[in-house]
Amino acid sequence: MTAYLHPKHWPFWLLIGFLHLLILLPHSWLMAIGDRLGKFCYKHLHRKRYIGEVNIAHCFPELSATEQKQLVEATMINIVKGFLEMPLTWWGSDAKLKKLTRLEGLELLEKYEAQGRGVIIIGMHYTTIEMAGATMRPYRKVDVTYKDQKGDLIQHLLSIYRSRSFANQIEKNAMRTMVRNLRKGHAIWYAPDQDFGRDGAVFAPFFGIPAATITTLGKLQKMTGAKVLMFSHFRHDEPDGSYYLGKLIDPFGENFGENDLDNATMMNKAIEDVVRQDPSQYHWLYERFRTRPNRSEPKFYPDKKQRKKSA
Repeated sequence: MTAYLHPKHWPFWLLIGFLHLLILLPHSWLMAIGDRLGKFCYKHLHRKRYIGEVNIAHCFPELSATEQKQLVEATMINIVKGFLEMPLTWWGSDAKLKKLTRLEGLELLEKYEAQGRGVIIIGMHYTTIEMAGATMRPYRKVDVTYKDQKGDLIQHLLSIYRSRSFANQIEKNAMRTMVRNLRKGHAIWYAPDQDFGRDGAVFAPFFGIPAATITTLGKLQKMTGAKVLMFSHFRHDEPDGSYYLGKLIDPFGENFGENDLDNATMMNKAIEDVVRQDPSQYHWLYERFRTRPNRSEPKFYPDKKQRKKSA
């Protein structure tokens, strides 16, 4: 821990101090700040805006150019709101969080818990991702997976803060731990909707575009007999204040099978169906289609020099 006290980390500690102060503000003020700051980021974070524009243009070709730009801006605003919400999940009181959150579908989890069956809860990278665990926390502290970044201060602190909401934190490549916990009847929150590269992945359609999709989920289900559920999570902006609605749903039945591509296609379709309920609350600013099926295919997200060269 003493290594994190090096002067190079001081700006980050100042940011942590600032975030501590945010929990003193009314929630409606945080959302108003997020709206203004999100619009500022939309104007000035050019690379992130470009990635969002590429993703939205490919995934929502039915929208006009103006509608696509509005969706990218709304996404940026929601991402900033999500950042400002994080201190509530880390340091806010349970009473305050319970007033802001609602959970539906808990009976599904209870059903499989009663059977002693492990449950894999598919989460997604919503802009409300940190509030998702806080929504579940009053009812269940499930396990969660994460990507290890050794020596990273942010990862170190997230691990500490997320311990409030999750029972165990499991590195995403620790298959033995996940298998063991599922066989013990644990529920594990697992987010498979990012591009982790070509290894261990198949190219399954996501909004009609072949996307590198990891096959871990199907393998875990086969090895443990775990039930696969999905967790949707949205921020609802209401005149009397925002609230967060989490839902446990079952779009899969018992349809996971031996074929990795079929499993990945079914999973991506279920994620897509949830995202379409409010696309502005999905995290469109990361490179979901970075890895292409054909290595010689043009990059989805060329940098400015490459774009000028191909123009």
